[in-house]
Amino acid sequence: MLIVLSFSFKKKPKQNLLWEITSPETKEKSYLFGTIHLIEKEFFQFPDLLNEKINSSSCILFETPYPITSNLKDLLTLPEDRNILEYFSQNEKEKILNWSSKNLKMNQKEFLENYGEFKPFVLFQTITQLPYLDNSVSYEQEIYKKLKLSSKKIEGLETIEEQIELLDKLPLETQKTQIITAIDSANRNQKILFEIQKAYKSQDLQKIEALVNIESKINLYQSNVFLNAKSKKWIPKITSKINTNSTFIAVGVSHLPGEEGLINLLRKKGFKLKSIYIK
Repeated sequence: MLIVLSFSFKKKPKQNLLWEITSPETKEKSYLFGTIHLIEKEFFQFPDLLNEKINSSSCILFETPYPITSNLKDLLTLPEDRNILEYFSQNEKEKILNWSSKNLKMNQKEFLENYGEFKPFVLFQTITQLPYLDNSVSYEQEIYKKLKLSSKKIEGLETIEEQIELLDKLPLETQKTQIITAIDSANRNQKILFEIQKAYKSQDLQKIEALVNIESKINLYQSNVFLNAKSKKWIPKITSKINTNSTFIAVGVSHLPGEEGLINLLRKKGFKLKSIYIK
């Protein structure tokens, strides 16, 4: 019986970070690449094959237009005369200020000068990304640098305003809970992010998907509900582009796998997708 079972279960084929897309209409080749928006330098890699696929594409699609030209401060600030600590209980305020003192070396006055006027999402990002903010690279920025002198068209799947509007739709209580949970789970989250980066360097999409599912218990912005809503919204623009031009699509790697991820959604639209290992 055990011998039969050992032959009954087939190992899933390896899924990588880069995918070749063939349009059913034009047979044109496009590419889907999963990025990590901020990754520690030791895990960053940009092989020649990736360069080759970017250079062979006539259009580049990021999640949002790059570089960002919108006034981010206006989009990320709270209503006038409000400060972020007003939304928290006394115990929660103390927890945040203790974290600030220990990790940012800021007292209450300094914390409010730097974070007081901003929406909870800004503080949440700082808490979760703090361990490697000074030692990180952005894939989007590196791709943009390589294209700066080219004539390739760079577009966004959504505007930065639309992206922040989606963040704003999360109930305030949920946003507050996320901040407190992020502080309480900082060490655990740091370990998960380290493992995600390791899996990313080895181009193991299946492992990344499993780790992101764990991370989503801390970070709701990585939850399937949040990611899937964005992925579905992007499909019309992606399909339009890859049916007319060879397009290189670079989006957060969490948007690729799963039943409602971009790989499966594009297959449902009739596109052929092939996983490519980047040597």
